[in-house]
Amino acid sequence: MYPMKIYILCLFLGITGWCCQEAEETASTQKDLRQIAWEYLSEEDQQSVINWQEAIVQPYDCCPYVINEEGEMIQLNSESQAVVFSTKDNALLGPIQVLIDARTRKVWGITPRL
Repeated sequence: MYPMKIYILCLFLGITGWCCQEAEETASTQKDLRQIAWEYLSEEDQQSVINWQEAIVQPYDCCPYVINEEGEMIQLNSESQAVVFSTKDNALLGPIQVLIDARTRKVWGITPRL
């Protein structure tokens, strides 16, 4: 009975450690994506952002295709993330969304604002 309790305790601690490590990696990835998106914005866009360190990083699954700044249509992959910046013009234009491939760290572009 006693060895079974030890085994269960070790298993629990191993799972907990794995989950904590995964959460730390996710937080680090989100921080990196925020930084990449922030540096991609023009100075004018940066001035309208309220707090770039609190930008939301989320999967982008709205549309499978986007048009980049060169006017080319690009098919997004499952690794595409949107970094959503709140701005002073949110009520009028909506937030700024920068699309990034999380695996390669390539910026696809900015979604249109209203």
